[in-house]
Amino acid sequence: MARWISMVESFCADPTREEEFNAHYDGVRIPAALKVPGFVAARRYVHKVPRNGRGKYLTIYEIDTADIEKTMAARRAMASAA
Repeated sequence: MARWISMVESFCADPTREEEFNAHYDGVRIPAALKVPGFVAARRYVHKVPRNGRGKYLTIYEIDTADIEKTMAARRAMASAA
């Protein structure tokens, strides 16, 4: 098995709904990703001062897999089915 990370930047397009955005990300998106075989952990961070069009939020997923292409394909399939 090899250890990998996947980094995802995101932002809430409507600042009035930021709390709802974070609740959805923490309660739905991350748990869904962690159901994919190989995805073992996730951590979210906040950029206090996002720069140059970067996302305000950064999620880092830890992945343990012998076949990263297969694991990421499974993640994409689960994400598109949701």
